Amino acid sequence: MSERSKTGDRGRNAPGASGKRHGSDKLNSILLFAKNGVAVLPLVVRGKAPVIPGGVYSATSRRKALRKYFRAHADANYGLATGGSSGIFVVDVDGQEGKDSLRALESKHGVLPSTVTIKTGRGRHYYFRTKVAVGNSAGSVAKGIDIRGDGGYVVGPGSIHETGHVYR
Repeated sequence: MSERSKTGDRGRNAPGASGKRHGSDKLNSILLFAKNGVAVLPLVVRGKAPVIPGGVYSATSRRKALRKYFRAHADANYGLATGGSSGIFVVDVDGQEGKDSLRALESKHGVLPSTVTIKTGRGRHYYFRTKVAVGNSAGSVAKGIDIRGDGGYVVGPGSIHETGHVYR
């Protein structure tokens, strides 16, 4: 999951954060997210593209449907819908440019609050709860920092990046 950074250890236990993503572990993580109101969508194996018509707009927290799909497609990655429907938004920090931007923002505005943090293929996802609308942005907050909110999604922990890196 998270490693200690200059801004402190923000990591928390999240479903799938252990990196153990075999069969029932992955399904249990998906079902736990769904139980907590986070809509889930199946993604292609080792990729980010949705496999269902409607993409993120067809994401569901119906555990019976998710159980059926992911038992039949155990190798599929999964996404977590962000925004009002799931009550979360994610700060996506990519690469060294994103790390540098985050460091600069934190020195000016203070460190991010402690939160669930997932290591991605190129950086980190910082998960936050929300009760208000949060839009999506790509690089408008700062270089290498994206926001995933209403109408967006992130790849779920335990999914496998095209490079073979496990999101954890």
